[in-house]
Amino acid sequence: MKRLLQISFDIFLTSICPIIIWIALGFIVDKEISNVLIITYPLQFFYMIFTEIFSVGPNITDSKNDDKCVVKSNMLFGGFFVFLITILLVLNIDRYILFFNLETSIYHTYTIYSVFLMFFGFLMQLISQKLYYESKNSLSNKINVQFNVINLVSVIVFSIIFKNYFAVLLTVIIDMIFIFYCFCKNFKFVKLNLSIKKNIKNVSFKIWGNVGMLLIYLTGIQNVVSFGKEYLNAINFDSITSDTQWDMLNSISTAAKIDISKDNFDYKKSLKDAYKLLLLLMLSMLIMNFSLYWFYKPDLKIYIIIFVVQIIDMVLNVPAFIKWDYLQIKDNNKKHNFAYVFCRILRFLCSFLPTGFCTYIGQLVSGTYKYIYSSVKTKKFLAFKKTSG
Repeated sequence: MKRLLQISFDIFLTSICPIIIWIALGFIVDKEISNVLIITYPLQFFYMIFTEIFSVGPNITDSKNDDKCVVKSNMLFGGFFVFLITILLVLNIDRYILFFNLETSIYHTYTIYSVFLMFFGFLMQLISQKLYYESKNSLSNKINVQFNVINLVSVIVFSIIFKNYFAVLLTVIIDMIFIFYCFCKNFKFVKLNLSIKKNIKNVSFKIWGNVGMLLIYLTGIQNVVSFGKEYLNAINFDSITSDTQWDMLNSISTAAKIDISKDNFDYKKSLKDAYKLLLLLMLSMLIMNFSLYWFYKPDLKIYIIIFVVQIIDMVLNVPAFIKWDYLQIKDNNKKHNFAYVFCRILRFLCSFLPTGFCTYIGQLVSGTYKYIYSSVKTKKFLAFKKTSG
C-alpha cells in the first residue's frame, strides 16, 4: 500500500497542479481561460502514447532482459522526438482551437502553455517510471514536488504581473531548465539501444487505449459543444473534479506492472490496496464537488448523470486494470489486442451519438466490456488463479 500511495502521490501532483492553475487563472485572467483544460484534454492521451512507448515499455523490457541501456536510450531519444512534435503542435495551435469552433483570441496563449505542460509531464514520466522500477519512489516524489511547485508558482505569479504571453514564456523556460537539470544530475547515457518493438509489445494495450481516447475526445468534445455550452461547462467541471482521481487510479496499473514483470505479483493484495485507494479518491471527488460547485455552477441535472457514470466506471476499472496488465505481460497475444481495439472502437462510435452525453455513454459501454472480458479471460488462465490465491 505504501508504494501504491507513493506512485499515486506523483500522479496526484501532476494532475492536481494543472487544475489548481486553471482555477487560479480563471480568477486572475478570465473565467473562460479554465476551459483550456477541456480543450486540451484529448492531447493528454497523445502524450500518454509516447509515455508508454518511451517510458513504461522500456522499463518492462529492462525488467525482463536486465538491459539498463534500453531505458536510458529511450529517455534520450523519446525526449528529443516528442519535443519536435510538441513544437509542431504549438505552431499549429490556432488550427487546433478552431477545430472545436472556439475563439483563438481567448485561448491562444494559455493553450500553448497547456501543451508545453503536457510535454513536461511526459518528461517527468521518463524520470519517474525509471525510479519506480529501481524502487526509488521517494526520490521520484521529491523531484515531482519540486517541479510542480516551481511550475505552479511561476505561472501564477507571472500571470498576475504580465497577464499575457510573457507569463507563459518565462514559465516554460524555468520549467525546461529544471527538467534539464534533473536529467543531467540523475542519469548518464551510454550506448544506444531502443528496442522499440519489444517496448511496444509490452504496452500495446495502453497504446491502443490512448490512441482510441485521443480520437474519442477529439470527436466527442466537438459533438458535445454542438449541444450547447451547458454541456461543455458540465464536462469541464467534471474534468476539474475527477480528472486527478482518474489519473491516480493509473497508479494501480503501474504497481501491478512492476510486480508482474518481476514475478512478484499477488492479485488479492493488489486488489485490496486498489480498493482502499479508490475509496480515498471517491471521497476527494465529493469534497471537490461541494467546494467548487458554487464557482462553476454547472447544470445540476447534466452533472449528476455524469457523476454517476464516473463512479460506476471507476468501480469496474479497478479490477480490470490489474487483469488487463496481467494479460498484457503474461499472456500477450493478438486476440487480446484485438479485443482491446474493439473496445476502443465501440467507445469511439458512441462519440457520434446525437446527445451531449455521447462520451459518457461510450465510457460506460467500454468500462463494462473491459471488465467482463478481462474477468472471463483471467478465470480461464490457470497461472492467474494460482497467483490470486
